[in-house]
Amino acid sequence: MAICGTCGSEALKTRTIFEVNGQKLPEPKDECPNCAPDHFERFQDPSEKKIWMSWEKDAAHYRREYDKDGPIMMPSDSVLQDLQDSVCKPSGEELQAGAAAIEEKRSNRRTTPMSSDEVLMAINKAREIAFDIEAYHAQAERESRLAREISQSVN
Repeated sequence: MAICGTCGSEALKTRTIFEVNGQKLPEPKDECPNCAPDHFERFQDPSEKKIWMSWEKDAAHYRREYDKDGPIMMPSDSVLQDLQDSVCKPSGEELQAGAAAIEEKRSNRRTTPMSSDEVLMAINKAREIAFDIEAYHAQAERESRLAREISQSVN
């Protein structure tokens, strides 16, 4: 326990002030929760720091229902709607990312038609993709046929 130099009471916490608003005091001044309670946090017993369940805090927004195990507190429709709204609402980061994507799209938008060379390049790329898809399906068909043959020979 410390003894406050200002009021002389014993306190768990004291502090000494050497300056106020940038002005150095002629002599240091002590403060404790008894003489300057607004400068100290109120002491809380650990039992006061109870975690309150939602239905204990806002009982008016819940209704009591019963099942085989006993009473159940069910949220009202307004609580459920508020919860759904808060979950479905996009965050600030998502809104910023969306705005940045729109701005990027607007700045890179094509405003002139494709040239004949660009059209040919696009058609060739589409043919490559179509060929790859056909090859994938052919390979899958071969593997499926092989699996059927193996399963029939085992049975």
